[in-house]
Amino acid sequence: MKPGRVCLIGGGGYVGTTLARRLLDEGRTVTVVDTFWFGDHLGTHPRLHKIEADIRRDGWVKEALTDVDTVVVLACLSNDPMADLDPELTRAVNLDALQRVILDAKAHGARRLIYASSSSVYGIQDVPRVVESTPLKPITLYSRYKGEIEDFLNAHVDDGFVGVSVRSATVCGYSPRMRLDLLLNLFCWLALRQGAITIEGGSQIRPLIHMQDVVDFYVRLLGAEARLVQGEAYNVSSGNYTVQQVADMVSAYTGCALTYTGVVDARSYPLDAEKAERVLGFKTRRTIDDAMVEVCEAIHAGRIDGTSANFNLRRYRELVGAL
Repeated sequence: MKPGRVCLIGGGGYVGTTLARRLLDEGRTVTVVDTFWFGDHLGTHPRLHKIEADIRRDGWVKEALTDVDTVVVLACLSNDPMADLDPELTRAVNLDALQRVILDAKAHGARRLIYASSSSVYGIQDVPRVVESTPLKPITLYSRYKGEIEDFLNAHVDDGFVGVSVRSATVCGYSPRMRLDLLLNLFCWLALRQGAITIEGGSQIRPLIHMQDVVDFYVRLLGAEARLVQGEAYNVSSGNYTVQQVADMVSAYTGCALTYTGVVDARSYPLDAEKAERVLGFKTRRTIDDAMVEVCEAIHAGRIDGTSANFNLRRYRELVGAL
């Protein structure tokens, strides 16, 4: 076993690309397994090994997982509407394949597995704060499978295999593999390219977190004491905002107009991340304003082009015949 060697399953994605670069900067050896459906934005590095593979297949497992210390599972079809587009594919990737990944990681001797769950597992909650012990109420197939994989991972942890789940708030901010189908990022794009944001409802509460802060949290979990993370789930968030508050912030910064329509996505939950601070000493260091500014600057600079690769569902629709 080589200490510091990390395998990122889905490491070519929005969070994975940024996390891979951080780990390389810290001197770790990184293996990335990804389909690269949205392009390869990782670049090259002497300690970076890229494997283009579909996790529904078996051919990548030995090459990727042999002699790996930690596995970070980021891969999934990460868009709620994807379940409506192809429920069978969603199950094949987000449930069946990820169960095999967990078993394969353990069988190949990985000592720790960090699973990217989601705060969407809480669904709609009419409570003052949502903590890790709050009953899960997933309202989509995507979030239901997230919760089921958490349970599956916890059923397979033992003294030699540590498992922990990350229930992250909606990530925002710039990444070389950019997503524009996430709340704040989308509002920035609409404001600067269309001059107006259409708000669906507005009162829904959404937790948000800056990209660099969620990457910080994954790095913290890599080195956290096993007793603090074994079989645990952690909320991680910079704060809770209504959809209206996010729109108002972007409008004030860009001068765009605001229009309104009915609620399409009813998810609403005030996420509480106190456990991460109390147990792991983790605090976020960036603001949502920071994320807004960097996304807007990246759009102005032409580093975000708004092609289908920036919108998961649009890209999946292009690929659906090949999947």
